[in-house]
Amino acid sequence: MRNSERKLNKALDYLKNLKLGDAVYNSKIQRLYLQIFESKNLILEIERFADAYSFDQNTPENGFFSVIDIFLIAMSRALKACDKPSGIWRLFMTKNRQIRNLQTHTEILDNFIKMFRTLIEINAKSSGSKSLINDTGNYDNLITKTYNDINIASFYGQNIGFHHTSPTRFQSRFLTIAIASFAEFYYSNRNIFVRLLGIPLSFLKFTIWPEECGRRSEQLIRNSDVDFFSFGMQAFTMKISCFIQNFLSHRLQVNKMIKISPEPIQIESTKFNGKIEIPIPSSHINVRPIPCHLLSAKARDGMVGERSKNEPSKYLIIHTHGGGFYTHTTESHEVYLREWAVKLDVPILSIEYSLAPNAPFPRALEEIFYVYCWALKSGKLLGTTAEKILLVGDSAGANLNTAMMIKCIENGVKVPQCMLSIYGLFLSNYSAIPSMMMGYMDVFLTYAHLMRIFKTYAGHFKIQKRTGKMPIALKTEFSDVIPKNHLMSPIFASKEILSQFPSVVLLTTVLDPCMDENIEMAKKLRAAGVNIKLTVLHDLVHGFLHLVRICKRSSAGSATCVKHMKELLAIE
Repeated sequence: MRNSERKLNKALDYLKNLKLGDAVYNSKIQRLYLQIFESKNLILEIERFADAYSFDQNTPENGFFSVIDIFLIAMSRALKACDKPSGIWRLFMTKNRQIRNLQTHTEILDNFIKMFRTLIEINAKSSGSKSLINDTGNYDNLITKTYNDINIASFYGQNIGFHHTSPTRFQSRFLTIAIASFAEFYYSNRNIFVRLLGIPLSFLKFTIWPEECGRRSEQLIRNSDVDFFSFGMQAFTMKISCFIQNFLSHRLQVNKMIKISPEPIQIESTKFNGKIEIPIPSSHINVRPIPCHLLSAKARDGMVGERSKNEPSKYLIIHTHGGGFYTHTTESHEVYLREWAVKLDVPILSIEYSLAPNAPFPRALEEIFYVYCWALKSGKLLGTTAEKILLVGDSAGANLNTAMMIKCIENGVKVPQCMLSIYGLFLSNYSAIPSMMMGYMDVFLTYAHLMRIFKTYAGHFKIQKRTGKMPIALKTEFSDVIPKNHLMSPIFASKEILSQFPSVVLLTTVLDPCMDENIEMAKKLRAAGVNIKLTVLHDLVHGFLHLVRICKRSSAGSATCVKHMKELLAIE
């Protein structure tokens, strides 16, 4: 039973009884009261229909409820901003500064009122289907129109990550300021030394003046292409992750890169009554050996390059990393893979597939299918008999794994025995999905970034030489049509195909812009008769696995993943 109405009534009573001040302060309080009053009516209307979109009674979460819950957090912060400062804070909180704070909070609540109206309209247009995915293929949908209508800067100024828990809020603030500072380097034609010097100066500026950081962040989010974010991810996220894992992560006996040569593979097929030849990956770029990362807590007999008397494992985990199809490597995900290798005592093969925009769909899928078929025949080199194979993927990696499962079914190739998908991206297409509103205020996966991921993976992004200027704005950028391909967007797979899936666990979070895709994918798998489990975690963001060594909640989320993997593999 939700208690939104009680919280809203309590907030309205508080504002009614608040001791008033001067005319400017009073006008802000009055505006805040009217915003909460209007929001109350909209929220109660949404809560009347939102339950029908959930997976089941035990998993009541969905995008409608997430937007409401985040509003309640924003409202609570706005009410705290109404209080007169006491103690030492009086020295820092001037009257003008308090008014500015209240103004920022009311701007955020204005955003939510527009979002609530959109959610009500989405429900009205769902035609009773109660599907969380609507208006697919149309970029100019309700979610995009609302995104272009709200004040994004208010989410990225002094209130960066306001809806996150304390550790994640600090990381969100740091990452936002770092990206804004890095942009001063990236979008500049000055001397390289001047540009490098400008990064710490910009970081200081954006730390002292968060409103300026908010305006710069909005400009970057709306206008920057994937090239900027890819460069930034490689320069910051991956390097920081690698630095942390070198000092804090578990030590493994086997932690090496291997390369799988592109040679013809013959494999059994039940569909074609014999063997089929698996095509060598060749789309878009030249044929190349496929790098893979082999991780194991201990060396095992037969494992490539190792001598050991330890028996081969019965199990194998094949991991496909996320990164929006265009960034990250197996190394940048090693921080949690090492932990899994130790806790599960199972060899992990993580695939370093080719990335867009140089190698868009279907190149990565071709490589993952090829590596899987190779592993079926060459398990001994990985220290396993491959009796039970578990597919694990996060974000874009979950998309690729699911598409690979479909390819196995379509070609009559033996499917893996089980699959775990973590905050999976199952729809690589424009759509009016309520949880996408999380991307309006998310630092780790913004709405504009998601749209560009779809475009890049579909092969519509053209690599351009950097000129020191930002590219075309988001609202005029997406004229290309993305096909409804079930291998690009596995949620379009037929019931007949889905019915042949093994046991599946889908794990997402209430703050994940992709949450509703996971809910709808779970519904489709359940309708197809698949043994499916949906887990929705709270207080965690999309990409939380990268924070396992520096955030307790993320570490607990990783432990939940380990628990699910043990259940799927039937490991005690």
